[in-house]
Amino acid sequence: MALDQLFEIMDGRSTSYRTEWIKLDYDGTQFVQEKVHIRKFQAHLEATDIAPDGTDSNVTNDGHRVIESALAWNDPNGIEPPLPEIGTFHPNDTQAILITYQVDQKGGEEIGPEWWVITCTYQTYIDPVTLPAIRNDSFGGKERALEGAVARVLPDGDREFPGDAGGRWPTLDPENDLYPITNSALLPFTTPVTEQDFFVIVKLTKNLSVANWQPKTFIRDYVKRVNTEPFLEWDVDEVYMPEPPTAQEMRDKITGTKYFASIWTFWCKPITDQRPRPWNERILDVSFRRLSDDQSTWIDIVSGGQRVATEARLDGFGFAADPTTPLVFQEYQTKYKADFNIINTDDGSFSLLVP
Repeated sequence: MALDQLFEIMDGRSTSYRTEWIKLDYDGTQFVQEKVHIRKFQAHLEATDIAPDGTDSNVTNDGHRVIESALAWNDPNGIEPPLPEIGTFHPNDTQAILITYQVDQKGGEEIGPEWWVITCTYQTYIDPVTLPAIRNDSFGGKERALEGAVARVLPDGDREFPGDAGGRWPTLDPENDLYPITNSALLPFTTPVTEQDFFVIVKLTKNLSVANWQPKTFIRDYVKRVNTEPFLEWDVDEVYMPEPPTAQEMRDKITGTKYFASIWTFWCKPITDQRPRPWNERILDVSFRRLSDDQSTWIDIVSGGQRVATEARLDGFGFAADPTTPLVFQEYQTKYKADFNIINTDDGSFSLLVP
């Protein structure tokens, strides 16, 4: 089957604007409205071919054969181009590509079965790998020991705050220090008082090319790390990546290109006066033993000639603490650091926030 005519017709050409908008950047300042364009082409098959059994091949031919012939069309006059291919851009809209064909046989007794109309539908298309991340927020928490209180409630209901003259801790800074949580003998409780430490869980869904999906690299260089640069609306040291990203293999429904829809999880909590490095671990400095006076060995902490029955406070330098001094916490950085703004791979880099 071959064509002897193929040309674009004006009847039925249209453009429609949809109520769908595609976000082009993470901040949501750039959008493109989805549009659908319709172009129509008329095809004429060569003269009717009557088979020996009397069957007209123009009646029995399917539309896909018309498409095949239209794509292979070579105008002998060099005027009319072949039918545009699926995935090519609209001639007047570089953000719309051809996504579907529809072929309708228009023949009848008055014009014959050899005439066909090919409807080409174009739709706004953005490569999914270039789309910005989609953000989803939730909340989580983990239990931690309280490092202090706002105030101690006295038997008469009054409040004693850090730094109060005549109180237990007159030397504390009332603006920045917490009130130490101790028993009446100024010793820490055997079982620490705990509470839920809450944080924001931010999940970013970002489409990645096959080349950029490198889970081995992500685990090695980014997982269980804290941010070295501001990330999203959070400052340095406030964002922690607790686990590797996950991904689902996808195929672009228009181009067929393979990509990965990845999900990245971040835990975020703010810096405070009492916790300037919120993802570090802080542990109350207590022990049954202390350094000897010459720091050459460890010896038991004794009280009344006997080894203490519960862990006693230390001063932060390995010696027994003066009970009237504030509690001392040992702080540890247990997490390495990384910049989450640019994700480096073995072959290049990409951003979760900048398309």
